[in-house]
Amino acid sequence: MKNADRVKQFLSSWRVVLVSAPSVAVFIIALRFLGLFQMLEWAALDQWFRLRPPELPDSRIVVVTIDEASIRSIGQWPIPDAILAKVLDKIHQQQPRAIGMDLYRDLPVQPGHQALIQVMKSIPNLIGVQKLVGDGYGPEVNPPQALSKLDRIAASDLILDADGKVRRGLISIESKSGKTELGLGAKLALKYLENEGIELQELDANRRYYQLGKAKFIPFGNNDGGYIRADDRGYQILMNYRGRQKHFQTFSMMQVLKGKMPANWGRNRIILIGITAASINDNFFTPYSSSFSAFPERMPGVIIHANLTSQILSAALDGRSQVQVWSEPLQSLWIIAWSFIGAILSWALQSPKLFNRRITRIKTVAIIGVAASGLVVSSYLSFILGWWIPFVAPLCALGGSTSAIYIYIMYLVRQANSQLARYNQEINLLNDCLKAENLRMNVELKVTRRLQQMMLPQKSELLEIDGLEIAGFMEPADQIGGDYYDVLKCGDRVKIAIGDVTGHGLESGVLMLMVQTAVRTLLEAKFVDAKDFFDLLNRTIYKNLQRMNSDKNMTLALLDYNDSVLKLSGQHEEVIVVRSSDKVDRIDTVELGFPIGLVEDIADAVASIEVKLNSGDVVVLYTDGITEALDINKMEYGLERLIEIVKQNYEASTSEIRDAVIGDVRHHIGEQRVYDDITILILKQK
Repeated sequence: MKNADRVKQFLSSWRVVLVSAPSVAVFIIALRFLGLFQMLEWAALDQWFRLRPPELPDSRIVVVTIDEASIRSIGQWPIPDAILAKVLDKIHQQQPRAIGMDLYRDLPVQPGHQALIQVMKSIPNLIGVQKLVGDGYGPEVNPPQALSKLDRIAASDLILDADGKVRRGLISIESKSGKTELGLGAKLALKYLENEGIELQELDANRRYYQLGKAKFIPFGNNDGGYIRADDRGYQILMNYRGRQKHFQTFSMMQVLKGKMPANWGRNRIILIGITAASINDNFFTPYSSSFSAFPERMPGVIIHANLTSQILSAALDGRSQVQVWSEPLQSLWIIAWSFIGAILSWALQSPKLFNRRITRIKTVAIIGVAASGLVVSSYLSFILGWWIPFVAPLCALGGSTSAIYIYIMYLVRQANSQLARYNQEINLLNDCLKAENLRMNVELKVTRRLQQMMLPQKSELLEIDGLEIAGFMEPADQIGGDYYDVLKCGDRVKIAIGDVTGHGLESGVLMLMVQTAVRTLLEAKFVDAKDFFDLLNRTIYKNLQRMNSDKNMTLALLDYNDSVLKLSGQHEEVIVVRSSDKVDRIDTVELGFPIGLVEDIADAVASIEVKLNSGDVVVLYTDGITEALDINKMEYGLERLIEIVKQNYEASTSEIRDAVIGDVRHHIGEQRVYDDITILILKQK
């Protein structure tokens, strides 16, 4: 039965989370499948590529570039067949494992066409290219006839995403005739690996899983990573770029022609020859092309093919990771998880039902920000390890569920305010009925006020405190506010206390008396530890208040003084220390305790702080009756004014400082009614 009640209570407390988190998650998942996050996920992936630590150049690949200087030296474009034949012959003399010619050569470019045909036929490891698919970058382009007859042709097609960037590599594609053609990067890599004794092995024919050396190849799916319904025809993989052009050893075509090359520069390597000249426009946007740049960097097509070749070789020979992705169900679960994280954090941090003290809005935003940062950082670290885990959709789920909870809490607050307004009307009606009762209470208050004054420490007691000069003042308001201060000595221990009971009236005065008695009792019983002291004091007061059916509570600060050191515990107003050097220390006590009598157990909230006093240092303890005292214009006296008066008189005696403060407060109040007890305690290190 108890377990069932606990479950019901849990569901009742967290029902908003259990409803909002799945609802937001389903909405975000629906938006994801509509493709609304695709561009953002691509942009995030691009950023990871740019932020990833740079990799070493791939020494197995050399790129011969046809740059602007080479075209100017030759004097025409396309390059004549005779010059191309000479370049290919010089490359062949290096005895590379494979040569990739990323140039369209379906038509002769005289002079020297026959010489080029002979060179092509004489180089058994030369691979030419054709463009199999017509697109916005041009129509289909036929392969060189000499190489086509020898079946030494590869596809040069590149796959462009909707934003014009190349993020996928083409392993193979089917031509219109039904023949499967390998992409240039794949064909060059397989040619290189033949000499290593590594061949492609089929793992799962239906799913097209293949093993190549140390690498397992899985084809790209149309919803992989941040993609939604992408064109996945052919055999594609996600590009795991090694880097920009500088990550490959490159030489210009003119260097090759003039023989200005190091010895054995191409032996046992893959050599690609392709265009890098900007005027030919064989350049493409890649993840390295920043969208924030006015002129985004573009990568030559031959360098993209070199990256794909390097990716396959590195995976097969070195075990370099591919870019892996989660399945669609797992991505959906990831979104749901972050939606719940946002809802749980927002509800736990902002709901007053779960904590006795609400966390500030700034701290709430900071914690949610840390969670969001954790999501982004985890996505980046996963990418470093070879996994593309999209974070834009989960981040939106986190923010969406957080916002939903915030809106719900604001709705509850508005409802509560509306209810409070109704209660206020009822209270106003009851006030008239209470006037007669107040006449009777006035008599009781006079008795309580007298008891409150009688409990203050005598001047002779204050003089017994070694090392401190002490002066105090307390004046009850028209209705007793329950202010309390005390200076107690037990043996060599000195306990200084100041507190303020919530509200006014007889109950406040009674609570003050109970606390004074309990503090003295615990001191005489030689309780030293602050946590134990406050725990027993709070439990005693809490149980008495429960018996009285009272909702009163009290802020209370206790100071233990010994050998010029004050040890401060408990939650009350700020403690002011005016140093003899004219420096002012303001000690916030909010984190040092919890109001007395509000809840049964406050031990975990109690903390302590030590303040070292030097000769002449002045410590000011006060209640809000001083700082919140109002003048005729309803302006508060304020803490800054209190500090200024103490600073002006800190060299005087404590009684003179006290009189200066009280005089200034009275001047501020003028003829106004005193609504709260006025209490101040001045300590000065001798």
